[in-house]
Amino acid sequence: MASVVLGIDIGGTNIEYGLITKEGENLYSSFLKTESIESIEELAQNLKEEISPILKKEKYKLHGIGIGAPKGNYLTGCIEFAANLPWKGVVEINPIFEEVFGVATILTNDANAAAYGEKMYGVAKEMKNFMVITLGTGIGTGFFMNGQLQHGSHGNAGEMGHITIDPLGRECGCGRLGCLERYASATGIALSAREKIEFYKGSSSLSKIAPSDITAKNITIAAKKGDPLALELFDDTSKILGKALANITTVLDLEAFVFAGGLAKAKRIITEPTKRYMDENLMEDFKSKVQIVCSSLLAENSAIFGAAALYWNEEKGNS
Repeated sequence: MASVVLGIDIGGTNIEYGLITKEGENLYSSFLKTESIESIEELAQNLKEEISPILKKEKYKLHGIGIGAPKGNYLTGCIEFAANLPWKGVVEINPIFEEVFGVATILTNDANAAAYGEKMYGVAKEMKNFMVITLGTGIGTGFFMNGQLQHGSHGNAGEMGHITIDPLGRECGCGRLGCLERYASATGIALSAREKIEFYKGSSSLSKIAPSDITAKNITIAAKKGDPLALELFDDTSKILGKALANITTVLDLEAFVFAGGLAKAKRIITEPTKRYMDENLMEDFKSKVQIVCSSLLAENSAIFGAAALYWNEEKGNS
């Protein structure tokens, strides 16, 4: 009988989940739409209904649950004031899942889970000091220092998406103005496109799409075909992101940034200009020393693997 952990990645758009073995094999995966779930109780019940037949049919033993979520606090087991989720305020997670499933549950920030996934199974296996940046509905960051995942004093380390870029800028779901994730996430680049296309004089395939329907996926596809507006949007986004990474590098002296999430699927179209702008804004001591790479788990979901791996590792540490 195979033992599995239910790894869950709660995102602003989708809730993805998988049954992961200790060796990192994904035996089953699927997703739910976040907007369709009204409460955490409903989420837990829906997931139980989804996976129970699989567990029974395949004779898998559910060993535990690992969850990654925006503003997921490892220390409290709660999602706390997540800007991009429908459940507001402080939302208990661990007790609800433990009651519904009858197994131990661990919660962490979604980007922390992605970082753990990269460390265990992905591009960061040999790295000790790196940061994973999820460029999705918002921006999440999880980072390792000296080989250890960092949670911070209050469980909130890595909220890079809420660095202020423009104090008079776009309104953020957190209630503040001008946060990085309103410019450099998948959502942010789409907002930039909608603002820019109205005044764009050149030829672009994006002009054929209603502004409200433009997404990061549209922009990425157009950029890969050489669309000038799409490439300009990636350059603008990379300039903002590169400056932010230069500041982070100056503080943490990392060896690499790993991009994950929807916008990372653009690969070199986002990594190369971001690297250039980062280096332009670094002191000489740091220039050309920090890599920017894309997740090696893009085809899968690094946060699912990471949340499961975090559970397996936690259990090992407690045994």
